Amino acid sequence: MSEYDQKEPEEQEKRDWMPWYILGGGGLAFCLSVIGYLKCSRPPERPSQSALNVVAAAEKLDKAWSTVQMTWARRFVDLTGHQYEQPGNMSYYKKGYPNPGKGTLLNGCGFYLRDSSTIAYNQSLLESPSPGADADLAATILFAHEFGHHIQHVLGKDTELDGLLATASEADKAKLRLKYEHQADYYAGVWASVDLKFEFKRTNIEKAIKMLADFDVSIRPTLPKDGSIPDPMDYASVKERVDWMEKGFDSGSIRAGDSILTSK
Repeated sequence: MSEYDQKEPEEQEKRDWMPWYILGGGGLAFCLSVIGYLKCSRPPERPSQSALNVVAAAEKLDKAWSTVQMTWARRFVDLTGHQYEQPGNMSYYKKGYPNPGKGTLLNGCGFYLRDSSTIAYNQSLLESPSPGADADLAATILFAHEFGHHIQHVLGKDTELDGLLATASEADKAKLRLKYEHQADYYAGVWASVDLKFEFKRTNIEKAIKMLADFDVSIRPTLPKDGSIPDPMDYASVKERVDWMEKGFDSGSIRAGDSILTSK
Protein backbone atom coordinates (compact mmCIF):
# COMPACT_ATOMS: atom_id res chain seq x y z
CA MET A 1 0.00 0.00 0.00
CA SER A 2 1.54 3.28 -1.02
CA GLU A 3 1.80 6.45 1.07
CA TYR A 4 -0.93 7.94 -0.94
CA ASP A 5 -3.06 4.84 -0.54
CA GLN A 6 -2.85 5.14 3.23
CA LYS A 7 -4.09 8.76 3.27
CA GLU A 8 -7.03 8.18 1.02
CA PRO A 9 -9.39 6.80 3.71
CA GLU A 10 -8.49 9.75 5.93
CA GLU A 11 -9.35 12.19 3.18
CA GLN A 12 -12.56 10.34 2.52
CA GLU A 13 -13.42 10.49 6.20
CA LYS A 14 -12.87 14.22 6.20
CA ARG A 15 -15.14 14.62 3.24
CA ASP A 16 -17.79 12.55 5.00
CA TRP A 17 -18.24 15.11 7.77
CA MET A 18 -17.44 18.31 5.92
CA PRO A 19 -20.22 20.92 6.12
CA TRP A 20 -22.48 21.10 3.03
CA TYR A 21 -21.32 24.58 2.17
CA ILE A 22 -17.73 23.33 1.56
CA LEU A 23 -18.90 20.71 -0.89
CA GLY A 24 -19.60 23.26 -3.60
CA GLY A 25 -22.04 25.97 -4.78
CA GLY A 26 -24.66 23.51 -5.89
CA GLY A 27 -25.68 22.65 -2.36
CA LEU A 28 -25.97 26.30 -1.38
CA ALA A 29 -28.01 27.14 -4.45
CA PHE A 30 -30.33 24.23 -3.85
CA CYS A 31 -30.85 25.17 -0.21
CA LEU A 32 -31.54 28.80 -1.05
CA SER A 33 -33.99 27.74 -3.72
CA VAL A 34 -35.83 25.58 -1.21
CA ILE A 35 -35.93 28.41 1.31
CA GLY A 36 -37.20 30.76 -1.37
CA TYR A 37 -39.87 28.29 -2.39
CA LEU A 38 -41.02 27.80 1.18
CA LYS A 39 -41.10 31.55 1.75
CA CYS A 40 -43.03 32.28 -1.43
CA SER A 41 -45.36 29.37 -0.81
CA ARG A 42 -46.44 30.71 2.58
CA PRO A 43 -50.19 31.41 2.60
CA PRO A 44 -50.98 35.13 2.29
CA GLU A 45 -51.82 36.90 5.51
CA ARG A 46 -55.47 37.60 6.12
CA PRO A 47 -56.55 41.24 5.89
CA SER A 48 -56.88 42.99 9.23
CA GLN A 49 -60.32 43.61 10.65
CA SER A 50 -59.88 47.35 10.12
CA ALA A 51 -59.11 46.74 6.44
CA LEU A 52 -62.19 44.56 6.12
CA ASN A 53 -64.25 47.29 7.80
CA VAL A 54 -63.03 49.82 5.24
CA VAL A 55 -64.08 47.56 2.36
CA ALA A 56 -67.47 46.84 3.95
CA ALA A 57 -68.03 50.56 4.57
CA ALA A 58 -67.25 51.42 0.95
CA GLU A 59 -69.69 48.77 -0.26
CA LYS A 60 -72.45 50.12 1.99
CA LEU A 61 -71.78 53.67 0.83
CA ASP A 62 -71.91 52.70 -2.83
CA LYS A 63 -75.16 50.82 -2.27
CA ALA A 64 -76.73 53.73 -0.37
CA TRP A 65 -75.65 56.23 -3.02
CA SER A 66 -77.05 54.12 -5.84
CA THR A 67 -80.32 53.54 -3.99
CA VAL A 68 -81.04 57.26 -3.59
CA GLN A 69 -79.53 58.41 -6.87
CA MET A 70 -81.45 56.01 -9.12
CA THR A 71 -84.81 56.83 -7.54
CA TRP A 72 -84.37 60.59 -7.95
CA ALA A 73 -83.14 60.15 -11.53
CA ARG A 74 -86.21 58.08 -12.36
CA ARG A 75 -88.89 60.18 -10.62
CA PHE A 76 -87.60 63.76 -10.44
CA VAL A 77 -89.27 65.05 -13.63
CA ASP A 78 -92.63 63.59 -12.60
CA LEU A 79 -92.36 65.08 -9.11
CA THR A 80 -91.11 68.55 -10.03
CA GLY A 81 -91.53 69.19 -13.75
CA HIS A 82 -87.81 70.00 -13.89
CA GLN A 83 -84.96 68.14 -15.53
CA TYR A 84 -82.89 66.17 -13.05
CA GLU A 85 -79.24 67.12 -12.56
CA GLN A 86 -77.05 64.44 -11.06
CA PRO A 87 -74.70 65.45 -8.21
CA GLY A 88 -71.14 66.04 -9.30
CA ASN A 89 -69.23 63.71 -7.01
CA MET A 90 -69.35 61.57 -3.92
CA SER A 91 -66.30 61.91 -1.70
CA TYR A 92 -65.22 60.06 1.42
CA TYR A 93 -63.22 61.57 4.25
CA LYS A 94 -62.19 60.76 7.81
CA LYS A 95 -60.38 63.71 9.41
CA GLY A 96 -62.35 66.55 7.94
CA TYR A 97 -63.21 67.61 4.39
CA PRO A 98 -61.61 70.77 2.91
CA ASN A 99 -64.09 73.64 2.73
CA PRO A 100 -63.29 75.25 -0.66
CA GLY A 101 -61.98 78.80 -0.35
CA LYS A 102 -62.49 78.92 3.42
CA GLY A 103 -59.27 77.34 4.73
CA THR A 104 -61.24 75.21 7.16
CA LEU A 105 -62.35 71.62 7.40
CA LEU A 106 -65.91 70.36 7.34
CA ASN A 107 -66.46 67.76 10.03
CA GLY A 108 -69.31 65.50 10.98
CA CYS A 109 -71.38 62.84 9.25
CA GLY A 110 -71.68 64.34 5.79
CA PHE A 111 -72.12 67.50 3.74
CA TYR A 112 -73.40 68.84 0.46
CA LEU A 113 -71.20 71.43 -1.26
CA ARG A 114 -73.37 73.25 -3.73
CA ASP A 115 -70.54 74.96 -5.69
CA SER A 116 -69.35 71.56 -6.93
CA SER A 117 -72.56 69.58 -6.27
CA THR A 118 -70.40 67.26 -4.18
CA ILE A 119 -71.72 65.03 -1.43
CA ALA A 120 -69.00 64.35 1.14
CA TYR A 121 -69.43 61.52 3.60
CA ASN A 122 -67.46 60.52 6.71
CA GLN A 123 -66.45 56.94 6.04
CA SER A 124 -65.54 56.32 9.70
CA LEU A 125 -69.24 56.22 10.51
CA LEU A 126 -69.69 52.82 8.91
CA GLU A 127 -66.30 51.39 9.84
CA SER A 128 -67.24 51.40 13.52
CA PRO A 129 -71.03 51.44 13.75
CA SER A 130 -72.77 51.87 17.07
CA PRO A 131 -73.81 48.58 18.71
CA GLY A 132 -77.26 47.53 17.59
CA ALA A 133 -77.60 50.36 15.11
CA ASP A 134 -78.56 49.73 11.51
CA ALA A 135 -75.52 51.15 9.73
CA ASP A 136 -76.95 50.42 6.28
CA LEU A 137 -80.09 52.39 7.06
CA ALA A 138 -78.08 55.23 8.59
CA ALA A 139 -75.99 55.51 5.42
CA THR A 140 -79.10 55.55 3.24
CA ILE A 141 -80.84 58.18 5.37
CA LEU A 142 -77.79 60.42 5.45
CA PHE A 143 -77.47 60.22 1.67
CA ALA A 144 -81.20 60.89 1.36
CA HIS A 145 -80.73 64.02 3.48
CA GLU A 146 -77.72 65.23 1.49
CA PHE A 147 -79.56 64.50 -1.75
CA GLY A 148 -82.32 66.62 -0.23
CA HIS A 149 -79.86 69.52 -0.24
CA HIS A 150 -79.02 68.72 -3.85
CA ILE A 151 -82.71 68.86 -4.74
CA GLN A 152 -82.86 72.25 -3.00
CA HIS A 153 -79.96 73.39 -5.18
CA VAL A 154 -81.56 72.14 -8.40
CA LEU A 155 -84.85 73.86 -7.50
CA GLY A 156 -83.12 77.12 -6.48
CA LYS A 157 -83.99 76.85 -2.79
CA ASP A 158 -80.40 77.63 -1.79
CA THR A 159 -80.59 80.90 -3.73
CA GLU A 160 -83.91 81.64 -2.04
CA LEU A 161 -82.25 81.02 1.33
CA ASP A 162 -79.40 83.39 0.47
CA GLY A 163 -81.90 86.15 -0.26
CA LEU A 164 -83.77 85.60 2.99
CA LEU A 165 -80.54 85.51 5.03
CA ALA A 166 -79.36 88.79 3.52
CA THR A 167 -82.09 90.77 5.29
CA ALA A 168 -82.68 88.61 8.37
CA SER A 169 -81.66 89.29 11.95
CA GLU A 170 -79.18 86.94 13.64
CA ALA A 171 -82.01 85.18 15.45
CA ASP A 172 -83.98 84.79 12.24
CA LYS A 173 -80.89 83.51 10.39
CA ALA A 174 -80.66 80.58 12.80
CA LYS A 175 -84.34 79.82 12.25
CA LEU A 176 -83.93 79.98 8.47
CA ARG A 177 -80.98 77.59 8.52
CA LEU A 178 -83.02 75.23 10.66
CA LYS A 179 -85.92 75.39 8.19
CA TYR A 180 -83.47 74.69 5.38
CA GLU A 181 -82.43 71.47 7.15
CA HIS A 182 -86.11 70.62 7.72
CA GLN A 183 -86.77 71.02 4.01
CA ALA A 184 -83.88 68.68 3.15
CA ASP A 185 -85.33 66.09 5.54
CA TYR A 186 -88.76 66.63 3.98
CA TYR A 187 -87.32 65.93 0.52
CA ALA A 188 -85.63 62.84 1.94
CA GLY A 189 -89.08 61.69 3.03
CA VAL A 190 -90.48 62.32 -0.45
CA TRP A 191 -87.68 60.17 -1.84
CA ALA A 192 -88.61 57.40 0.61
CA SER A 193 -92.24 57.57 -0.52
CA VAL A 194 -91.39 56.88 -4.17
CA ASP A 195 -88.62 54.34 -3.58
CA LEU A 196 -90.52 51.08 -3.77
CA LYS A 197 -87.83 49.17 -1.87
CA PHE A 198 -87.64 51.53 1.09
CA GLU A 199 -89.74 50.58 4.10
CA PHE A 200 -90.52 53.54 6.33
CA LYS A 201 -90.64 52.55 9.99
CA ARG A 202 -90.44 55.46 12.38
CA THR A 203 -88.66 53.51 15.13
CA ASN A 204 -85.96 52.37 12.72
CA ILE A 205 -85.57 55.87 11.28
CA GLU A 206 -85.18 57.28 14.80
CA LYS A 207 -82.45 54.75 15.63
CA ALA A 208 -80.56 55.50 12.43
CA ILE A 209 -80.72 59.28 12.82
CA LYS A 210 -79.73 58.99 16.48
CA MET A 211 -76.74 56.95 15.34
CA LEU A 212 -75.71 59.82 13.08
CA ALA A 213 -76.12 62.36 15.88
CA ASP A 214 -74.19 60.21 18.38
CA PHE A 215 -71.38 59.70 15.89
CA ASP A 216 -71.07 63.44 15.35
CA VAL A 217 -70.75 64.01 19.09
CA SER A 218 -68.25 61.16 19.51
CA ILE A 219 -65.74 62.50 16.97
CA ARG A 220 -65.68 66.09 18.21
CA PRO A 221 -62.86 65.57 20.76
CA THR A 222 -60.63 64.24 17.95
CA LEU A 223 -61.20 67.08 15.49
CA PRO A 224 -58.33 69.44 14.59
CA LYS A 225 -58.55 72.92 16.07
CA ASP A 226 -58.77 74.76 12.78
CA GLY A 227 -62.09 76.54 12.86
CA SER A 228 -64.01 73.51 11.64
CA ILE A 229 -67.63 74.10 10.76
CA PRO A 230 -70.26 72.27 12.86
CA ASP A 231 -72.23 69.51 11.22
CA PRO A 232 -75.65 70.66 9.97
CA MET A 233 -77.07 67.52 11.57
CA ASP A 234 -76.80 69.47 14.84
CA TYR A 235 -79.29 72.09 13.74
CA ALA A 236 -82.32 69.94 14.53
CA SER A 237 -83.22 67.33 17.11
CA VAL A 238 -83.63 63.68 16.22
CA LYS A 239 -87.39 64.02 16.68
CA GLU A 240 -87.59 67.05 14.38
CA ARG A 241 -85.65 65.30 11.66
CA VAL A 242 -87.84 62.23 11.84
CA ASP A 243 -90.99 64.39 11.92
CA TRP A 244 -90.04 66.24 8.74
CA MET A 245 -88.95 63.10 6.96
CA GLU A 246 -92.26 61.52 7.89
CA LYS A 247 -94.14 64.56 6.58
CA GLY A 248 -92.39 64.20 3.24
CA PHE A 249 -93.10 60.49 3.20
CA ASP A 250 -96.81 60.96 3.95
CA SER A 251 -97.17 63.76 1.41
CA GLY A 252 -95.09 62.33 -1.42
CA SER A 253 -95.14 65.81 -2.95
CA ILE A 254 -92.14 68.04 -3.63
CA ARG A 255 -94.35 71.07 -4.22
CA ALA A 256 -95.98 70.72 -0.81
CA GLY A 257 -92.58 71.51 0.71
CA ASP A 258 -91.97 74.68 -1.32
CA SER A 259 -93.10 77.01 1.45
CA ILE A 260 -91.11 75.50 4.31
CA LEU A 261 -88.50 78.29 4.22
CA THR A 262 -91.11 81.06 4.41
CA SER A 263 -93.51 79.36 6.81
CA LYS A 264 -94.12 80.92 10.22
